[in-house]
Amino acid sequence: MVQAIDLFCGAGGMSLGFTHAGIDVLCGVDYGDEQIETYRENFNHDAYQVDLASVTPATFAEKYAVTRDAVDVVAGGPPCQGFSTANIYRDMEDERNKLVPAFISYVDYFSPTYFVMENVVGIKSIANGTFVEKLQQEFVDLGYNVAMWTLNAYEYGVPQERERVFIVGSRIGDPQQPPTSSKRRHVFDAIHNLPEITNGESSSVPNHSASTHQKKTVEKIKATDNGKTVYESYNQNQRLYWDRPAPTIVGSGWKYAHPQYNRSLTNRERAAIQGFPHSFEFYGNMSETQQMIGNAVPPRLAKAVIESLVV
Repeated sequence: MVQAIDLFCGAGGMSLGFTHAGIDVLCGVDYGDEQIETYRENFNHDAYQVDLASVTPATFAEKYAVTRDAVDVVAGGPPCQGFSTANIYRDMEDERNKLVPAFISYVDYFSPTYFVMENVVGIKSIANGTFVEKLQQEFVDLGYNVAMWTLNAYEYGVPQERERVFIVGSRIGDPQQPPTSSKRRHVFDAIHNLPEITNGESSSVPNHSASTHQKKTVEKIKATDNGKTVYESYNQNQRLYWDRPAPTIVGSGWKYAHPQYNRSLTNRERAAIQGFPHSFEFYGNMSETQQMIGNAVPPRLAKAVIESLVV
C-alpha cells in the first residue's frame, strides 16, 4: 500500500482525501494546538505537533520513527498567508514564506516517489512568476518530473468555486492532471440534510450552532435576495443560492448567509461545503474553527489529485 505523510496538515482535508483514495497516511504534522487536536480526534493514525521550519527532517524522522523507505508520498500545504493576492505587501522575506523551503527539505530528505504541494493561486504571481519557476526547478533538481495545476474544486465534485494551485512531482513518469468530475454539487447537496436551526440556535450535530446576530443584522439578511450581498461594502457577505456552488469558503468572521434562514452559515455548513462529513468534529473556538475550515484542502479535490498522480 502507498504510504504518505501530511505536512502542515491543518484539520486534515488532504489526509481525508488521501484516505478515501486508499492511501495509508502515516501521520499528520502541524504546529497549531487546535489543528493537532482536531486531527487527532478524527483520524486513527498519529499526529505530531512540530514546527517544521525549525526541526530538520533527520531529527523529525529519528524522533518519530518515520523511516525514509516507509514514505511514498510527501504532501502538504505550507501556510500561504504571505502569498495571498489579498496581501499587497507580499515580501519574499516574509517569515511565513520560510515554510515552503522547509517543505522542500522534507521532500529532499525522504525522497518519496511522489510529492503534492498545495497553495493559493497568488503563489504564481510572486516576483512576476519567477518564484514558482524556481520552486519547480528545485524539485526537478531533486529528480522529479514536475507539473503545476490550477484546479477549481467545483469541477471535482465540491460545491464551491475554489481555485488552488497544486505543484506535484513523480519519479516514475509525467504527472497527468486529474480528469474533472461529471458530478457537479451545489450548496443544497452539502447542507440540506442538517437540522434546521435559526439565529442563535444550536443542534446536536458537531459544530452546527448558529451565531447570534443582532436584530438589525437579521433584518438585513431577511431583506437580501439569493446571490446579493447583505452589506454593499462587503461582497463576501453574500446570501447563497441552494442550486449553485458557494464562493470560496474563507477564514474567520461571518462571510455568507444561509440560502433560506436569516443567519450566517454555521461552521458545520462551512465544513460541509468544503466536503467534510457531518461527523468530522472541529476543535477550537468559533474563529479558530472558521480559520481551519477556510484553510483546508477539500477532501474530494485531494482525492482526485492523488488518484491521478499515483500509478
